[in-house]
Amino acid sequence: MTKVFIASRIGAKTKKQFEKNLNRMRAFARFALKRGFHPIPTALTYCSFMDDFSPEERKLGQEFGRADMLECQQVWALEDGVAFSDGVRGDMKMARESDIQVQIWNADNVANYLKENDPYGYKLWLKGKQKGGEKT
Repeated sequence: MTKVFIASRIGAKTKKQFEKNLNRMRAFARFALKRGFHPIPTALTYCSFMDDFSPEERKLGQEFGRADMLECQQVWALEDGVAFSDGVRGDMKMARESDIQVQIWNADNVANYLKENDPYGYKLWLKGKQKGGEKT
């Protein structure tokens, strides 16, 4: 099974937005799983025991996650209507430098797939839904 690194905006200015971003990544990982891929959402792992609001811990978590990325065949990046976050841009840059295929997924297409094929995944998506143009 093809391993795909899940790259999605996580960092946020508030705890509430951070939780929304985590739910969105959970839904994006389910999207990959439902399509027959082995999702590697490292941010979900590291954010479960590290403080993403601490610059030092956030950087360390990103470094560990990117080390895990090197074991993946693809990187899936979620395009959410605003500019990619620094973290997602860094993930895509490292993937390209490591000859790992990068696939960009439009948030509307992911949402529509989940709505039609995965009720639980769609509920997660709605919990992570961004307000129009909201930047984090």
